[in-house]
Amino acid sequence: MEQKTIRCAVYTRKSTEEGLDKEFNTLEAQREAGENYIKSQKHMGWTLIPDHYDDGGYSGGSMKRPALKRLLEDVKNDKVDMIVVYNRGKRFAPSRSVKNSLLKGLVECSCCGTMTPTRTRKGNKYYEYYTSSRAVKEGYHLCHTGSVPAGELDRFVLDKVKNAFRAPEIIQELVHQIQQTKPEYGVREVFDVVQSMDKVFQYFTPTTIHSIVRQLIDKVIVYRNKIVIRFNAFGISLLDDCIKVDHNGYAIFTLTRQIRGKSIDEIKAILKNTVQSLKDKDDKILTLEGIKDFYLNNFFKWHVQHILARFTDFVERGSEVPETSFEKYVDTNRKNRYDIEHITPNDYLANKDKYVDEREFESQRNMLGDLILLPADKNRSYQDMPFSEKVEKYFGENLLAKTLNHKCYENNPRFLKFKSDNNLDFKGYDDFDKSTIRERQELYYNLAKMIWSPDNLDRF
Repeated sequence: MEQKTIRCAVYTRKSTEEGLDKEFNTLEAQREAGENYIKSQKHMGWTLIPDHYDDGGYSGGSMKRPALKRLLEDVKNDKVDMIVVYNRGKRFAPSRSVKNSLLKGLVECSCCGTMTPTRTRKGNKYYEYYTSSRAVKEGYHLCHTGSVPAGELDRFVLDKVKNAFRAPEIIQELVHQIQQTKPEYGVREVFDVVQSMDKVFQYFTPTTIHSIVRQLIDKVIVYRNKIVIRFNAFGISLLDDCIKVDHNGYAIFTLTRQIRGKSIDEIKAILKNTVQSLKDKDDKILTLEGIKDFYLNNFFKWHVQHILARFTDFVERGSEVPETSFEKYVDTNRKNRYDIEHITPNDYLANKDKYVDEREFESQRNMLGDLILLPADKNRSYQDMPFSEKVEKYFGENLLAKTLNHKCYENNPRFLKFKSDNNLDFKGYDDFDKSTIRERQELYYNLAKMIWSPDNLDRF
């Protein structure tokens, strides 16, 4: 197999012009060492880019560095695969790690105010936390939030910062702002920029990442059950005056602290209480009722595939279908992976008598009840096929797809027992329209209750 070429750029910087003639403080010495390091990785396919990216006399606390800007532009334009930088560990390497205390000076406890990085030693290991200053000075019993692992909080917030720029609202607002000076930029161009953020961030030094975070974030407020990230004004308003980041994600984050050292019964009680307490961004309790109105769009595609995979695997396991596998249905690296199939054919003219207009047709066609999973090659070939022909093809696919065909209810005792035991309204169809889509959506809701009900924890 041919070795992949990794195009490497050496980035050098010195805060002041003073002492640039000293060994390993000069830009020339840094670059020479960087070139030698790249040569040492030749067996990995590393190759040096001849362009120089040197910032002499520029502070690492500022992003206003000419060479850095030019380098990031080249990364965005896919001219650079790897950035090699000098660090005080006397070696060159791509910067891939974010050190703890990234949020120093930005974290606040909801009840006590400022949180500062602290360190504790257990055996031969050191552990870093963010702890309220009040707790340190007056006593830990006064703080209701407690200490938060620094590394985990740093990674959590950094992920949310990167993801914020991918939100549809933010991209649209970025387009609006950018087009005032660069009218040629559209959604596609802005989307490409924010998608490259992961690639760019992994090569920054901790100092640079800290600088970026400080420019974006005013403060991070830690509550017992959520985190609020308040962003600085930087040309656009990010979802009002703050982004209340994914409460569900933070619930998982805090679970790692809550369940450590607990018994099985204690863990079950904690998990059940956590699931029943999950809230959305408007602070409303989340329930499975949302499945009744869930639909497919570009931003939810992976979530929809995950849900359909769970439904398919659950029905097949309940019906004792051999060799069923949730992983099979979500594995995007399979040679012929599974894709989302619209049951309603992609033909409005053939179905226009069933819908008010084309907009309603498209809306109903994207409802969860109109979707199943099929191998990618089948999905592509069935798209425009009339339902009467599609449903015959479905009988040769996974069990969830088969249930649309009347023949699935003949000589299929294990499935029929599963259907009867769980009072599930599976049925075959001769035609498919918005009323049957709604029926199927209700069926999916009942499957969701069986799969994700917190009461399931009582079985273990």
